[in-house]
Amino acid sequence: MIFDILSNAERYYSLHPDFSVAFQYLREAQSKLDTLNAGRHEIIPGKVYAIVSWALGKGQESAKLETHQKFIDIQWIAKGTDIMGWKNLGTCLECSEAYQAERDIAFYADIPELWFSVPTNHFAIFFPEDAHAPLAGLGDVAKIVMKVAVQEASKSASPESNTKDNEDEENKDNEETTDNKEDEENKDNEETTDNAESEIADEAKLDDAENTENKDETKLDGKETQDKKETENTDTP
Repeated sequence: MIFDILSNAERYYSLHPDFSVAFQYLREAQSKLDTLNAGRHEIIPGKVYAIVSWALGKGQESAKLETHQKFIDIQWIAKGTDIMGWKNLGTCLECSEAYQAERDIAFYADIPELWFSVPTNHFAIFFPEDAHAPLAGLGDVAKIVMKVAVQEASKSASPESNTKDNEDEENKDNEETTDNKEDEENKDNEETTDNAESEIADEAKLDDAENTENKDETKLDGKETQDKKETENTDTP
């Protein structure tokens, strides 16, 4: 639930893409309230509409908590002061009238946790989780209730969908982890192979060098032997 003055409406535009449309309608209504007909005024078919009313408050004892599933309420007071009750739907235990889809409403006999005054040019926003009891004062009230359709994304943000999203993220993380492990293993294998090949090449070069040295020594030994024989032949009478 949100309670504020109309001049601060822009603070809440980010909460819903159609809030700006709804509040713009209220701003324009300030200057032509007396010319507006009571009843429903369609703004964006199926998404945003206004209910203009002049009503007499019925007192706190007669005011009933109500909730909506399909639409968010922005209740703006044009003249007078409305008294409204509020209670979190999750704590409501006494459903007096079951939810009616065609009217998008259900009623509860619970006592509101909070009563508050909404004076002229102030508004209250009630989301589906906010049970609210309007017109709980005793005076005349001119008000416009903007009805803004709940976003599909918000409807689907159930525990089940959140669980599925979490599972998808976990699966994605597992896939990325597996890919990273495989990449690291492949990289390690490539490095191991390269190192092994390099070592083999180095050993082969070393063997070739040793063989060359052995050959040179053999040639040197042969030459020394030949020189020795020639010297002995020379010394013999």
